[in-house]
Amino acid sequence: MKAALAQLARVMLGLALLIAAWPSVAAAQQAVSATVTRVVDGDTVIARGVDGTESPVRLIGIDTPESVRPGTAVECGARAAAQTLRELVEGKAVTLTSDPTQDRVDAFGRLLAYVDVGATDAGEAMIRAGYSRVYVFESRPFQRIAAYRQAEQAAKSQDAGVWRDCAGNFHSAEEPVKDAETERTEAAEAFVRRYYSRVSRRQFGLAWSMLSASQKRRFGRYSGWRAGYRRSLGTRVNQAAAELLGARAVVRVAIRSRDRDACSGREVRQFFRVRWVLSRTRGQWVATWINARKVGGGRVRVSRSQCPRPKPKPKPQAPSGGGGGGGGGGGCHPSYSPCVPTGRDYDCGELGGPYTVTGPDEYRLDGDNDGVGCE
Repeated sequence: MKAALAQLARVMLGLALLIAAWPSVAAAQQAVSATVTRVVDGDTVIARGVDGTESPVRLIGIDTPESVRPGTAVECGARAAAQTLRELVEGKAVTLTSDPTQDRVDAFGRLLAYVDVGATDAGEAMIRAGYSRVYVFESRPFQRIAAYRQAEQAAKSQDAGVWRDCAGNFHSAEEPVKDAETERTEAAEAFVRRYYSRVSRRQFGLAWSMLSASQKRRFGRYSGWRAGYRRSLGTRVNQAAAELLGARAVVRVAIRSRDRDACSGREVRQFFRVRWVLSRTRGQWVATWINARKVGGGRVRVSRSQCPRPKPKPKPQAPSGGGGGGGGGGGCHPSYSPCVPTGRDYDCGELGGPYTVTGPDEYRLDGDNDGVGCE
């Protein structure tokens, strides 16, 4: 008990010494040198000042999954967040920088500061890695918020960290620990689902990066592969099942695609069965073989060149041999000259004119009965 009290006293003394040199709210920004001796969790470290005293420091502007808060279950991504910050700052010389827009200490007595390792802002790096999100205390924007917002958007678009593993929920309870085989199987299935999600969101560069070099060669050039999705309205995975075969994984999926037909403009649904073969590269899955088989749905024409051409309307043709009026031979109507072919009714818009009418005006070309039609 006495040892614990003595340790607490040393921590409080160290905090007091650092706070004594720290500016109050609205004062000018101030920076002090320190060394991070220990990482507590994803947003809190223990820093030792130049005088040898140690104090807890809470990073400004970030929020990470909890792993050490009393009464709170370990949250999804908390251990990875703590490890990421540990790799960034633990045992390293840092600069602690205050922010005049924020308090000196938080409700738990922790010093509030940005933690910079050389030119790297540890808080921004945590957000960019996907293990922290932007946190604004009491609606008081901090000085570096623009860069932090940009880093958060980049992490979301790349499905990094918690955005990938926990659907962006930074405070969901961590799932029970699974055995290695189950984790690998679920990771393989999630890999394939993520591919179709990226294609549906038109994140083609990220989807292309999930393919092995051999599979890319089978698809051909990136531009051609991407062009194959230009009519796509999205793909949904209806079923997925993965199994491990040694170091590889085989994932079988049933998908439904929606595409816009190039000729009719209508939405067409197609159904496929796809077999994926995955291998491990640098600890990550990569697709080495993809085989798709269509099992239902309509036909999609992806180019206007595939559309049927309209048939031209037939035009009346004078028979060879011509012939004037009166004779009526060779398929010409005997009442008209020059030749008007027999076989169907005509109007002057089709024929032109004029025509000499010398008999019954069967086609009603001579409206004023003066012997000349289509004048």
